[in-house]
Amino acid sequence: NLWMKYSLVRDGASLETFKQYARASKETILVLETTKGQVFGCYASKPWRTAPTFFGGSPSFVFRMRYNRNTPCHSLIEQAQMEGEIDVFFLLEDGQRPQVCTHDMIGVGEGSVQKYDQYGEITETTEEAEARLGKNYGFAIALNDDLLSGTTSKCSSYKNPCLVDVNSHGEPFEVLNLELWTFTPCFSLESAEKLEMTQFFVSESIRNVSMRSTASTDRSVFSSQDLSQDQFYRRVGHGDDHEELRERWQYRNMMDGGGVAGPRGMSATPRFNNSTS
Repeated sequence: NLWMKYSLVRDGASLETFKQYARASKETILVLETTKGQVFGCYASKPWRTAPTFFGGSPSFVFRMRYNRNTPCHSLIEQAQMEGEIDVFFLLEDGQRPQVCTHDMIGVGEGSVQKYDQYGEITETTEEAEARLGKNYGFAIALNDDLLSGTTSKCSSYKNPCLVDVNSHGEPFEVLNLELWTFTPCFSLESAEKLEMTQFFVSESIRNVSMRSTASTDRSVFSSQDLSQDQFYRRVGHGDDHEELRERWQYRNMMDGGGVAGPRGMSATPRFNNSTS
């Protein structure tokens, strides 16, 4: 069963919130839709957490929907067929660590933006390349800390094209919505949370012992407050003075499509706005 752990529309645009909700999920699918209607994402086999170096490994892949969501169509069957055509690019080599997660970005696919001459000397530094091409250029997918913008590029890890324009080496994008999904064998939310929390507690206990034995500077993301299931899965802002106002805004935004990113509610589907009866 699929379990949605994070939604930008539901939970707000925050990398720290994203990491808090994703910390216990071992296998995840990250899906993005841009303000121009492109849909793409990645599958990762390790939990998203702040780390000083690249991490993760196989299995992993990035994917893109071949057709833009703004492409006009005239029936739900046609829409399902178009959205079912997906290109998938798998991590090619065992031992590669494709995930990166810092305090100000997340990404998949290790890419170099430095240029070298025939003698192996650097002709363009990372800073110069980023000034010319954009921040985090070289990753299959990279997202900034506000989760509202990022870049996608050709990447040697997956041998993928730019996921928003196959004819480009790399392009920036703006995010309309972003969701993170994980898998669970459970049929209820309560049992899924209990199982995931138990597995997370065991893995973090083993990891803490390992960190102490190796004098690692990495930190655990499990605290004494996490011993309560309610606290562990508490939504950011849940139970505060603004909860009712926030829920009303989210409901109105969902139904009307009236948000900062433009129309994208249940009553605002670009394809059917352009279709003919």
